[in-house]
Amino acid sequence: MDDLLNVVCVSNEKYLPHLKVLISSLHVTNPMLKVFIVLINVRDNVLRDLVFKHNNITIINRYEKFNLYDEEKAYCANIRVNIIDELLGDGSVSKLCYLDVDSIVRGDLGSAVFGDKDLLILKRNYDRKELRYATGVIYIKNNVATKRFVKLWKSNLEPHLLTWFEDQLTFLKTAEELQERINIGMLSKNYIDWKYRRKTIVWVGKGPRKYENELYKLEEQYYLARGQDQSGIVFKLLSYKVRLKIALTMYLSKLK
Repeated sequence: MDDLLNVVCVSNEKYLPHLKVLISSLHVTNPMLKVFIVLINVRDNVLRDLVFKHNNITIINRYEKFNLYDEEKAYCANIRVNIIDELLGDGSVSKLCYLDVDSIVRGDLGSAVFGDKDLLILKRNYDRKELRYATGVIYIKNNVATKRFVKLWKSNLEPHLLTWFEDQLTFLKTAEELQERINIGMLSKNYIDWKYRRKTIVWVGKGPRKYENELYKLEEQYYLARGQDQSGIVFKLLSYKVRLKIALTMYLSKLK
């Protein structure tokens, strides 16, 4: 069983620009990690042109029929559970990290500490059930407890694969059903940061932030430039402080 952390992400064709940023950031910060990419309804001609510098990648392309784009969007969020179940059952990986495809990895993903925990996720004290677990980044050990948990999560989610927020609702349901049989730990906000602090490991493009936050958008360009070794691109040379200043200036200019 491979002791290295393995990364899993899911994308449709619309989110391929974010996928390219994610893989570029992994190539720069975690070049040894194996990445499993699940693509949903990416056309063959687009797939042929999809090139990544990161070497250790497995791409799975699936085709599904949907009546509405919102169904495809929900499916992309929910189908991760099936993929995780397959990878844990295969037995070749010892640890997994699921990342939403609009994440930017800025440091060592393997630095997260499991301790005696089977699974790491950010839990929040919200009244709304669908918001209590932030499922955009999840760390999972491969053991009996997590296999049982993921299989039940998959079963709870199966009737709702085309419904948004069901991944979070069914995670909560599964955690309540198996609370004595799995040790769920709190994931540090260093690994799921939507406030875009300087020293955090993973920035997530939560909701509209990926389109509206200037600092996040600059970080995307920064890692695209570094991942492609394009030394002539100015963003490769900019420090975090300079990017922060540019982002603030751009934001303030919009308020005028």
